[in-house]
Amino acid sequence: MNWIADHVIKWKKRILVITALLTVVMAVCALQVKINYNMSDYLPEDANSTKAITVMSENFNESMSNANVMVRGVTIDEALEYKDEITALEHVEDVGWIDQSMDPEQLKRLIKDDGTINRDYVDETTIKTIEGYYKDGNALFQVTIESGYEQDTVNEIYDIIGDDNAMIGSAVEQAASQNLAITQSIKAIMILAPLIILVLILSTQSWIEPFLYLTTIGVAAVINLGLCLIRGEISYVTLAVAPILQLAVSLDYAVFLSHSFSKYRNKKMSINDAMKLAMKDSLKAISASCLTTLFGFVALLFMNFKIGPDMGISLVLGVILSFLAVMIFLPALMLVTYKLNDKCMHRPLLPKFDKLGNVLVKLRFILLILAVVVILPSFNKQGDNTFIYGSGEPAAESRLAKDTTAVENVFGKSNMVAILVPRGNEEAETELAEKFADLEYVDSVMSYANVIGFDTPEEMLPEGAADSFYSDQYARIILSTTLDTEGEKSFAAVEEIEDLVERYYDADDVYMCGNSVNMYDMKVCIEDDNARVGIITLVAIFIILLLEFKSLIIPVILILVVKSAIWITMALSAITGEAVCYMGYLVVSTVMMGATIDYAILITDEYIKNRRTKTSLNAMKSTLSSGIKSILVSASTLAIAGFSLGLTSSESIVKLLGMMLGKGAVVAFVLSITMLPAILVIFDRLLPLLSLKLHFYKEGDVIDVAVEEETSNISRGLPITESYCDFIDDDTITCVENPERTVICINREYGSGGRAVAQAAAKKLGIKYVDHIVLEKAIEKTGIDMSMFKDADEKKRRDMLFSVIYEGNDERYYGKSANDVLFDIQRRAILDEVKANDCIIVGRCAGDFIRKYTNVKSLYMFISADKDCRIKRVSSRNNISMEVAKIEVEKTDKERQEYYKYYTKKDWKDPDMYDVILNTTIVGEERVAAIIVDSYTQMKEI
Repeated sequence: MNWIADHVIKWKKRILVITALLTVVMAVCALQVKINYNMSDYLPEDANSTKAITVMSENFNESMSNANVMVRGVTIDEALEYKDEITALEHVEDVGWIDQSMDPEQLKRLIKDDGTINRDYVDETTIKTIEGYYKDGNALFQVTIESGYEQDTVNEIYDIIGDDNAMIGSAVEQAASQNLAITQSIKAIMILAPLIILVLILSTQSWIEPFLYLTTIGVAAVINLGLCLIRGEISYVTLAVAPILQLAVSLDYAVFLSHSFSKYRNKKMSINDAMKLAMKDSLKAISASCLTTLFGFVALLFMNFKIGPDMGISLVLGVILSFLAVMIFLPALMLVTYKLNDKCMHRPLLPKFDKLGNVLVKLRFILLILAVVVILPSFNKQGDNTFIYGSGEPAAESRLAKDTTAVENVFGKSNMVAILVPRGNEEAETELAEKFADLEYVDSVMSYANVIGFDTPEEMLPEGAADSFYSDQYARIILSTTLDTEGEKSFAAVEEIEDLVERYYDADDVYMCGNSVNMYDMKVCIEDDNARVGIITLVAIFIILLLEFKSLIIPVILILVVKSAIWITMALSAITGEAVCYMGYLVVSTVMMGATIDYAILITDEYIKNRRTKTSLNAMKSTLSSGIKSILVSASTLAIAGFSLGLTSSESIVKLLGMMLGKGAVVAFVLSITMLPAILVIFDRLLPLLSLKLHFYKEGDVIDVAVEEETSNISRGLPITESYCDFIDDDTITCVENPERTVICINREYGSGGRAVAQAAAKKLGIKYVDHIVLEKAIEKTGIDMSMFKDADEKKRRDMLFSVIYEGNDERYYGKSANDVLFDIQRRAILDEVKANDCIIVGRCAGDFIRKYTNVKSLYMFISADKDCRIKRVSSRNNISMEVAKIEVEKTDKERQEYYKYYTKKDWKDPDMYDVILNTTIVGEERVAAIIVDSYTQMKEI
């Protein structure tokens, strides 16, 4: 991080210019990204309806219509003129009407002047057929629009038919979504931006900072959208949701970096030094917050319904880009604008929450009882929700909704189902056509069996007359139904149709498609995904919490709180009777598990820290007084983002997703400050018992001042806690000035005998050999349990997971990694030994910092040995097999090399680093010890 911080500070103006140019380029790229408005395209390839569309396109020239156009008050001739105009459009593949099965002149003779049918001359079957296309002077055309050209073609048809006529269908729905997409995005931003700015102004002490935050996340969002060009297209749901969710879940990163920057500036540091420390300070905290959010979003990638991966990729990439923007672009932006920011400071506007925290603690038993009273019925009530799996109903005020009502009032509902069965079984086709016709929700059946009849051989028909019914391999049956696109009755009907077909044909040889069939497949796919995504998210979050808190009970408590928030959110929808978008439910569940769990983590983490120095009640009061403000900012951002989507979008799937997200954020916030504190306080005694090395304050304990420092062991990127530090301040190290002192520092390969020869040389010379016993005594003085450093000696701190010190009597070490603390303690202890005695020191980067902090005479040696010899030595010494010894040698050497590089930024095996390099295999251990003795003697004589 030092290198990054130094270069960000050095190149701050370049970073701003490059980022600005990149943003412009990505904005242009974003405009080129194709937006897919057809949810059916995201069904898995092995879904029956997906296969059916492919098979039908390969075997039949005519596709299923995707738009119904109704023109009012027209004669047969006028209707034919409309048909010709629509047919002439470039991307209209077919226009179906009654003239394809009945001679127009004959039809005109059957129609009265008022547009009704003269029933004296035709049977009921013919009447029913005619009225499917022409009724009471109204004509209904079945139009097939080429995929990918829905918006332009629908608008061209609107120009032809005017405002007085109507058009419905899946192509029209897609076009409506396309027409409204940009407008609705602008509306959402117009609502979201001012409210987010208001929240940030209330939570910060500058009028400028909120705009810096929004600029940073906005840049990341634009770059994210531009990168979608690599994928070629994204869904309109991803376009509507991903940028706003990216803003909502990652805005805290910017707030925390700014908070840390201000903290260091208040210590009267230079601007550059303050930013460098702030970047280091923020890195681990923001990374920790990213981790749970990313795992929530990553779970979407495991969905078979491709809308999940489509959205998941954008959300995962969005969080990563926001992280990079906050750690690189925002520091540069703040350094350039800090003078302006200094001039625009204001007093804190949010009130303190001390009294509220006290009240919540006093009412903990009542609050927990109320929570249980609400959660238990919510868990049961959520099962009463009505789910939708597609885009849902159009907004009542939209033209599509009005046109739908107009068409259905005249012609009724029309929902087509296409069935492809193997060709050749005339008896099965005939019986199926009859059984389909008897179904109450089927208006008409179009198959060779009932339209033409097998009494008329196919070869007797005009060329192409049977092409609508037969290909070389398949027979096609098209049902015109009155079914809704989705719903319990529609899905039951799909299952009934499937059962009928499978009585005559093998299920693997049958294909079905149509809006209801697509929705049915979508339902099955999404419900399967629900279990998978839920388990993946739950397990991932549990593992993260388990590793972070080292507790069996805390992860269970935190997950219970968030799951309870999800149950209550779902129950609210069931109570109000509004339909729930199942895709939205999946997304909201993963967002809440990945993002709102941060609220619970922050409260729990602060409570644990406060509990080290206070009783349970006082610890929770302190936690709530500071923590409520932090999670209020985060929850408000997420809630505003959700409600902005819900209130501005006319797309049902986006609207319902947004409303659920907004309600979920509010519920999660409320439970985090009521239910969670009550559980933690009531079950306070269980926490240490089911956690590793968790020690709470007891009455009469002596409180160390260092322990009372306000830091946090698992900071989440919110502006209340401090983060891990990558370093321990060197300013308190006392330099050793004694040019007569003589020290030999030895680095060694594992198994080379370096320790043994060092001990032998020190004994022969009669000087101090600094070993683990000396260093352990230094650790004892700090008051830190030695077990905390069990796996830390001569190992660098792991980036993703490491132990943290929260004990001892030195406040500098509180909140630091065990590896860094151990290194610093050993460094100081070694310098103390050098100040008092001549000595020989093995390992621990001693030579590097002795040269840095002393002016003593020093010799820096490296002792090695042939690898095979080292393996044999380790095998014999540790009583292990040669194979195991080899693994141990390679592992230990790698750890020492990484350790050395981590703390010195130098190569452990670089020959230029050493005064002497000796190989015990060649020279022998006794001779090496003698060389050390001779070298020391010569140095003393200089």
